[in-house]
Amino acid sequence: GPQPCTTVQAMCSPPHATEQTLLAEAIVWIKEMLDFVIFAFTAVLGLVILIFVFCLQGGKKNNTTTTSTALKSQEKIPGWSRPPADEDQGDLKDLSAHGSLHEYLMHRHDNGRCPITTFWWEKQRVVSVCSPEGFRDTRKLTDRPKALFALMEPLIGSSSIQYANGADWEERRKALYHTLRGEYLDNYYPTFLQIVDKTTRDWSTFQPDKQVSLTKECMTMSIKGIFHTCLLSGTFGDGEEIELLTESYHQCFNELEAQLLIGAPQSGSEREANFKKHSAYIHSLAKRVLKNQSGPNASTVHVPFIEALVQMGASEEQLISDVISFMIGGFHTSGYFLAWLLWYLSLNPDVQDCLLEELRSKVGGNRGVKLKEYAQSDQTYMRKVQDETLRLSTLAPYAARISEEEIGVCGYNVPPHTPIIHALGVASKNESIWKDVEAFDPDRFETRKGLEFSPFGVPSQRKCPGFAFAYFEVGVMASVLLQSFCVEAVSTEPIEYSYGLITKPKNDLDLLVYIKPREHT
Repeated sequence: GPQPCTTVQAMCSPPHATEQTLLAEAIVWIKEMLDFVIFAFTAVLGLVILIFVFCLQGGKKNNTTTTSTALKSQEKIPGWSRPPADEDQGDLKDLSAHGSLHEYLMHRHDNGRCPITTFWWEKQRVVSVCSPEGFRDTRKLTDRPKALFALMEPLIGSSSIQYANGADWEERRKALYHTLRGEYLDNYYPTFLQIVDKTTRDWSTFQPDKQVSLTKECMTMSIKGIFHTCLLSGTFGDGEEIELLTESYHQCFNELEAQLLIGAPQSGSEREANFKKHSAYIHSLAKRVLKNQSGPNASTVHVPFIEALVQMGASEEQLISDVISFMIGGFHTSGYFLAWLLWYLSLNPDVQDCLLEELRSKVGGNRGVKLKEYAQSDQTYMRKVQDETLRLSTLAPYAARISEEEIGVCGYNVPPHTPIIHALGVASKNESIWKDVEAFDPDRFETRKGLEFSPFGVPSQRKCPGFAFAYFEVGVMASVLLQSFCVEAVSTEPIEYSYGLITKPKNDLDLLVYIKPREHT
């Protein structure tokens, strides 16, 4: 039959049919738009991620580059093609002939004119850098090459934090380092005052013509400083105990540093017996520290560092190793730091007078907040004197790092697992950077220096953990002593330096001064 009129159909359709059609079309359109937006967002996000990864990889290539055409091959590093002088000892005999690693590095770097060099440490090739660029290229490295510090193992043990790398070192750093800086220094301040006040009373009894050994006096104060704040909290005795520890430290360090130059002692020799005797005493002190903290008669005195160490739950062997490492690192760094500072002031009375003027102006006789804040500030003449002391003495001549990957250093590719020495002492005596390098001139630090001045190691997470502790301790003690006494050198003749892991006078009796109360000057 005839088909119905479409108009009639439309008219006879439910009134909401057209609306449903439009709604369906709208839903389809919205879905298509959402699909497009999601696609566009995904594409943009992917592009952002690609750019981020590219930039990240580009940043990494600044330090770990294997194919970059901007970097020269390692064969072009000065000295790379030179074979070792000896098949087993490498270039250590040549090093020994120069007297110390620092003096050998001065030679290899041509007193700083050659920013990167290489030589053989036994059968291991080593690269050394002494320029700000070289320090910058390697500042992110935190692992240390054990081979270069193995000579210390007979004393500090193989489990020492000095040999820890990777996650092991990171765990110990997080557990311990914070106790040597920041608000913890405020807690140590009264102890430092007690120690230096005792020294002030002792010095007050000296006759003006008495020749005083700065090394002995400053090592005594620094031993008390590390023990009474971080290890035994005031229970470490005066007099004989300190003399025994000082003697044992010198005997052990002299022997270990000698082994680098002349080799290990023969089995059963007097040298070996002497080292074992003094090493045993140091180990007995470490055990005493741990017993005092965790034994049945443990002290109730709050000692943050040793508490944090024990709470790590490490083996007894590791605990003893770390106690010895921080014990020695704590007192020999601060002790010689303070001794060198007072020695240079004794040779430069004009600098001593300028420092005294600042002390009287900013501190006066205050032993409270004023002195504490003064000793912590890096914006004082005292800090300039401290920095110049560290530079001129080359207190810590070198550090070392190692990379698991190829790394770009000073424009050269350095192969993975190559020890990289930071020749800090060479940088501090570089004549192209420092004017009159052998002059004691705190004013050269009128403007803060960059990486060419890295006295406690290149700034990084593995910089010496006690740098703030040392600055503060020396600042407090020097401030108190110099307000009460004038120090005058017994002799102005040049002295010989002994460059080891720490720089000290060749003869500890070289740093002799007269101690004169201020009212007598």
